[in-house]
Amino acid sequence: MSSFPQQLASHFKRDRVYMPVGGSKSRSEMLDEQDRAGSIDSDIPLMESPHSMPRPQSWFKRMLARLRAITMPSRPVMINLVLSQLLIACLLVVNGDANCRREQAPLLDRVNVPLVLRQSFAQYGMGGNEIWRAEPSEEVDKAWEAVTAEHIIPVKHSDIVAMRKDPSEVVPMPPGYEVDGEQTYMAKAAAFHNIHCLDWLRKAVYRRHYYPNGTDEVPFYDYHTAHCIMILFEHLTCYGDSGVYLYRWMERFDRPIADTNIWRKCWDFETVLQEHNNAAVKDMVETDVKKPKGAKEVEAPWQILKIISDFQRDHDANFDPH
Repeated sequence: MSSFPQQLASHFKRDRVYMPVGGSKSRSEMLDEQDRAGSIDSDIPLMESPHSMPRPQSWFKRMLARLRAITMPSRPVMINLVLSQLLIACLLVVNGDANCRREQAPLLDRVNVPLVLRQSFAQYGMGGNEIWRAEPSEEVDKAWEAVTAEHIIPVKHSDIVAMRKDPSEVVPMPPGYEVDGEQTYMAKAAAFHNIHCLDWLRKAVYRRHYYPNGTDEVPFYDYHTAHCIMILFEHLTCYGDSGVYLYRWMERFDRPIADTNIWRKCWDFETVLQEHNNAAVKDMVETDVKKPKGAKEVEAPWQILKIISDFQRDHDANFDPH
């Protein structure tokens, strides 16, 4: 089973160069320019001397370095910058794509979610709610719990077809959860799964606090972490951020400093929270539903079966993944 960086690398072709119309530069020249064009992370100058800047790296190396840093508790400052940026991105709705999303998003199709102008406060000391990048506390945990509640929401047959899924493979809701007399099916809102994954990575940063005895006994900890990295990577590369950030002169620094506190048009997340709360089924969880005889099944990936087998071998032979 390949590692996540290997899986990630397989999606990017290092030798793929997009030549401008009429361009006359060779492939090697353009690859060299790509490496030279890689700029140092915009917030690093705020924490380092102007004379101790690292050598610029290619964008791919920088991305892998950031992914590896996610599980390094020794770098909470830089990781919190990444987390705060990711949280903003997870809550974004791109105005021009709103109608397209509704076609494949049953939750959005049921409500009118207004778009609002909102300023990012990702940069330290520049305002905004600090709780999303604060160190662990009871107050911080409650704030994250409020935006990561993954309740079941019932969806209809037409919703499943719109999502390009096979209704015959979807678990039906038990009797009593019909909508307008129509059978409904089990679903959850992807937005809150994304934020759950962000919260999982946040806890990985503060692993010593949340897992004082280590993670060896936490089932599938490393695999779930890799899963969450992939979830957020796919989300961020799917819903592009069209925002642009600027540079300013800042006292005590000789080089331009990025102003990442930009304005965006976002969905009103408070409305999404409220409407999700209204649509949520709170008297059951997915494990309450047992597979009936004759139910249509999909094949279990061998990777999942191997993970379970390895955990049973290394920890508890009686471990039940169900």
